[in-house]
Amino acid sequence: MQTDLKRVLAYSSINHLGYCLLGLFAAVSVTAPDAQVCTVDIGDRIWFDVNCNGIQDKDETGGPEGIKVTLINCANTDEKYHTATGSDGSYLFDDVPAGTYQICIEVPGGYAATLEDVGDNDGIDSDINAEGCTGCREYECDKPDLTRDFG
Repeated sequence: MQTDLKRVLAYSSINHLGYCLLGLFAAVSVTAPDAQVCTVDIGDRIWFDVNCNGIQDKDETGGPEGIKVTLINCANTDEKYHTATGSDGSYLFDDVPAGTYQICIEVPGGYAATLEDVGDNDGIDSDINAEGCTGCREYECDKPDLTRDFG
């Protein structure tokens, strides 16, 4: 939020006759800088779920490179952020404004999303539905969520 501050500057001087003069400058508008936007980091990785159980098993370490990942603001679906997976399937949206987002991936041809939200450990299960998207989830200021993974 920006704040406009108005200041009136006064000056005085003595003229050549010895009289004190008082003058006013016009009001000066000063704009304070925006408050820093609260941000969050969101990410994890995409992996090949070889046994189709919805959980990243120890032997399922590799991931597809170049998969498009989109972060969509649930309050304003026109606000989107894009990235792609690295060689190990990892992706990261860093320093995005905190808010409620959905994450979608482009599931490669010949593949399908695995089971969604299996088990009690959100850090190793797949978080996408059959269409390749998560549900909307709130991400808070300065609380990174690096558990949004997809098989």
